[in-house]
Amino acid sequence: MGKVQEVVITGDYQKANEIFQDLPAEIANQKAFQALKVQIAFKLDEKLYFETMDEYIKTFPNDPSIYLISIDKYLMGKEFDEAMAMVDSLDVSLYGDEFLDLYRGNISLLKGDILNAEKYFIRLLEYFPDYLDVYDSLLKVCLKISQTENQ
Repeated sequence: MGKVQEVVITGDYQKANEIFQDLPAEIANQKAFQALKVQIAFKLDEKLYFETMDEYIKTFPNDPSIYLISIDKYLMGKEFDEAMAMVDSLDVSLYGDEFLDLYRGNISLLKGDILNAEKYFIRLLEYFPDYLDVYDSLLKVCLKISQTENQ
């Protein structure tokens, strides 16, 4: 794993992928390696990324980490309701995590559900008032509301 990570750090994802392909199956199929494979695929090719995410999800169906991978997969496919369901499942598996409202707000914003996006970002601010990125997100929501009202 160290050799693959060294190459990833240099940014040579193609070489990292080649090294990964040469690993013995009993090593390459371990969760840590499969998670790294997803990261490498993300940098190489969208089709490979989707295939690698699907492989990870099928290989580790009961692992909570699939929720994060599935969120990205569904967002890339513009399947916003499915992405939101994965956020909710992740929330349940973590026994509640207020920071997931960032995902909910962003998904709502992408979906065009401005009012829910606003609700999630405001709720996130209640828990994380020092998290500056949420102010940018809330500003985007306000601009979209303003554009809608001026049309």
